[in-house]
Amino acid sequence: MEHDGKRTMRPLPETNVVPKRRRLENEKMSTLMSLSEYFPPESFPLYKFPSPIAEYSVTKERNVVPGRAEAKYFYGKILEKDAAFHFDLNKGFEIFESKDDLLQDERLDILSKWLISRAAPNVGLSEVCFHADFVCYRGLLTRIASTPYDVMEDWIVGAVRIGSTIFLCEFRTEEKKLRQEMLDRRDKLMCYWGFKFEQYVTTDSPLVRRKKAFFFFWKEKQLSWSLYLTTPVTDQVVSNMKEFDVVMRTTLGNKGGGIRLLFSAETDCLDSEGHYLELKTQAYGMVSNFWKLKAMKWWIQSFLAGVQQIVVGIRDNKGVVRSVKRVKVAELCRRAVDWTPSRTFNFLLDVLTLIKSRMYEVHSLSYMLFEYNHANGKITFRHVPTEGDEFAQYRFLSDDFLKHFGAGAE
Repeated sequence: MEHDGKRTMRPLPETNVVPKRRRLENEKMSTLMSLSEYFPPESFPLYKFPSPIAEYSVTKERNVVPGRAEAKYFYGKILEKDAAFHFDLNKGFEIFESKDDLLQDERLDILSKWLISRAAPNVGLSEVCFHADFVCYRGLLTRIASTPYDVMEDWIVGAVRIGSTIFLCEFRTEEKKLRQEMLDRRDKLMCYWGFKFEQYVTTDSPLVRRKKAFFFFWKEKQLSWSLYLTTPVTDQVVSNMKEFDVVMRTTLGNKGGGIRLLFSAETDCLDSEGHYLELKTQAYGMVSNFWKLKAMKWWIQSFLAGVQQIVVGIRDNKGVVRSVKRVKVAELCRRAVDWTPSRTFNFLLDVLTLIKSRMYEVHSLSYMLFEYNHANGKITFRHVPTEGDEFAQYRFLSDDFLKHFGAGAE
């Protein structure tokens, strides 16, 4: 749907706002937006159904290869009515291979490698990026869109413009780093459950044809063909070092003035018809508070990538799945409690529009940081120095990437 009314967001004058948690000498912070001053239209902004333009896999060594080498396929038989479940999600936890432990700060490296892989040297970057205004990961878009309701979750987004293309990269806040360091065994175990569930319900192979032979007294042999999936293998080491990603392009906002997006979405699996599926676990069913923040985040994540169904494993507090159900993404917003889909996507559109405006006020290859701080409910921005420790901390495009595309000039 398109907008029916005018936006009533009142832009604030630039001020020097320096949160205590990040006070730096001579650092200038200016306000981009204040949640208390944000009043979006009730209508949903135009969002073009995302078009998958490429698929790539990431190996255990974090190399990027085109295609579905690391794709997983949903084992549909688990949804049969007479299926019995006892998926113990705790199994294998002690030998889990987690990329969070090995790759603390991967930044935009994987997506950058894919962009390099699809273009010859000195080919125009804008063309390689399908003339997008923004290039990023889906998770970053989900984070921003969730902010009007997930108000306590701070975030930091770095941005750099090369010509007409703006690259975005999320960085961990100090609070997130601290929370990560303070995770106890139970916290880590619960994070593991989702990955183990994926192993229980997916296979490494797509549908294949199998030849069957039938013998009858009047015929020696008759052949037929059937489709089948290999059975999930659940005794192997669980690892999230490998992944399957889909690159998508879309437009957010009214025709002629919308924001063109190119983003990469890590994808859990495909169903028998080739549709992308999300896999989730949920304690004791989808009841009560689920329909608030959690349902919203599931919906934003799925809707951004055009995913229409989620397979949910219903577990107990001991990490045992007793039932599995398929949920339509549209149901998540129909049953929304205390949130509206239009507000999330209007907010995303407005934030991206303001970021784009700011990035065109600085030279190409200038880095800026955009930060949301729940303490004051504001999104602020500042310039990153062009050298020194802070530049090294927030720079996320490599020299190889810039050299490959001949970047540096307007």
